[in-house]
Amino acid sequence: MPKTIHDLFSDWGSSKRTLPERNTVLRSEVLAKLSSAGMPSHAPKRNLPWFSLAFAGLAVIMLIVNVVPSQRSTPASMEAVGGMPSTGVTGAYDSAEFAQPLSAMKSELNSMKRVAPDYYPMPPQPGTDITDKREFLKTDYHAEIRTRDVSELGQRIRNIIKGSDGRVDGMNISDKYGYLNFAVPADKFDAFQSQIRGLVGSRFIVETINTQNLLPQKQSIEQQQEEINQKLTAVKNQRASLITRHNRTIASLQAQLQSATGDQERAQITAQIANENASYNKQLASLNSQINDYTAMLKNTDKQNTQLLNNVATVNGSISLRWIGVWEILDLYLGSYWISIVLAVLAIGAYLRHRSKRMMMVA
Repeated sequence: MPKTIHDLFSDWGSSKRTLPERNTVLRSEVLAKLSSAGMPSHAPKRNLPWFSLAFAGLAVIMLIVNVVPSQRSTPASMEAVGGMPSTGVTGAYDSAEFAQPLSAMKSELNSMKRVAPDYYPMPPQPGTDITDKREFLKTDYHAEIRTRDVSELGQRIRNIIKGSDGRVDGMNISDKYGYLNFAVPADKFDAFQSQIRGLVGSRFIVETINTQNLLPQKQSIEQQQEEINQKLTAVKNQRASLITRHNRTIASLQAQLQSATGDQERAQITAQIANENASYNKQLASLNSQINDYTAMLKNTDKQNTQLLNNVATVNGSISLRWIGVWEILDLYLGSYWISIVLAVLAIGAYLRHRSKRMMMVA
């Protein structure tokens, strides 16, 4: 087959293909120049993660502030009123409008502090004999609740008190603060307490329960009743003996008077009868007075006993309400270091974002 013009030129070109005489030298010189000059650098300019450093610095500062103890004044809401936790309404009721309710509340709390009222015959005795295992438990209850809606929660607590056959003794509610003083039956206190606890989370309520056995007062009342009954019985026996002796003496004198023959003898017997009646009336009046006194004392001890039992059957209490902000809620859940934690998370996020951008620029 004859060759085409293309084939002829291809064969001729292949036969004439040669390298320059100084090919090896030229190649070495070019490679040496390229190596000495180096490749052009396209690396991005290095920038520091300023946002990450700023957040990290703030986190460290807040951590130091929280760790280092500082002298701070005690909040008004935690001050003790009459030996019990404060209701936290001091700051809200400084005006004349709320001065009277606040005074009444403090008076109520002071009265609640006394386990045994003044009318009891003696204060509690710590050395009560263990052989008497009876319990007359007097319970006082106080709770501090923090909430986002003071007014609404105050009405719910009032309804719970009423639903427990209780009595509201005092109530004052505002937008930020509030308190309720109340009394509920002791046999319904457990159910009442469960309902109160169910209103808010456990972090938002602080309860104080004071329980005292009034057995010493009960024993004292019973001892007085026994002594009064013994004295009353003795006086009644004396009165009966006096009446019997007087009747016997008068009967004897009357018989002597009837058998007397002379006027002088009759006069003497009549005088004896008069003296006997006078002495009898005087002694009888004294005994009757003692009986009346002992009877009144017995009624008084019975009244004290009834009051003690009614007091034991009643749980007196108070609930204070305080508005809580978002920052306080975060503090309750995350603790006092939550700001440092948030800043540390922001610092880590800012660093990761900075690193991601840098890697994208390099790629």
